[in-house]
Amino acid sequence: MTGSGHMDEELAREAARFWASRRRKVKGTCVVCGKPFEGTTKRRYCSHRCADRAYRQRHREEVLQRKREAYRRRKGLQGQQQEGQR
Repeated sequence: MTGSGHMDEELAREAARFWASRRRKVKGTCVVCGKPFEGTTKRRYCSHRCADRAYRQRHREEVLQRKREAYRRRKGLQGQQQEGQR
């Protein structure tokens, strides 16, 4: 990599840090666990864990269906392997 490429990357990082620091911070409350947090205006959850929990709650049937299908595939494969051993 050339020297100017490295400088361009460093300048881009510095600009990104500057604009990130200028974002408006607000205090909020997590919609899943109720814990207070500070973040940007669009943030709804205090952590990835709560965001994952909210996704699972919103898509409960889809998630359960995928789990059931995976379970059936595993059971089907295990059943076929046991039949082959007999």
